[in-house]
Amino acid sequence: MLNVMSTHAPWLERAAERPRSATTEPQHAATGAERTAAWRVANDRRRRPESDVVAMALLLAVVRDPTPERQLFEVMHEAIEDLVGRGFERDEVHGVIRRWRRRVCSQATKRT
Repeated sequence: MLNVMSTHAPWLERAAERPRSATTEPQHAATGAERTAAWRVANDRRRRPESDVVAMALLLAVVRDPTPERQLFEVMHEAIEDLVGRGFERDEVHGVIRRWRRRVCSQATKRT
């Protein structure tokens, strides 16, 4: 069979001028950098902070007043108010913290 295919190979080639059979233009696959850029633009439009921004706000809230009797609620409130004051949407900040907490809690339950 290999011998037959090698002798007929020129006859089996498709014509270069053949019309395209696809009904739409070929799709361009987005690169990782393009997907990341689109995600960041969507975050900016929604005024949603990235998780590292929330983490830094929490750390700043702890460092600003490191008294041991301070409650977690007070630290969270200060961090959220800081982020809202910088222009982020309160609901989006709450959403980031909620997703972060779910991810951390689910990882902790997987380890035990």
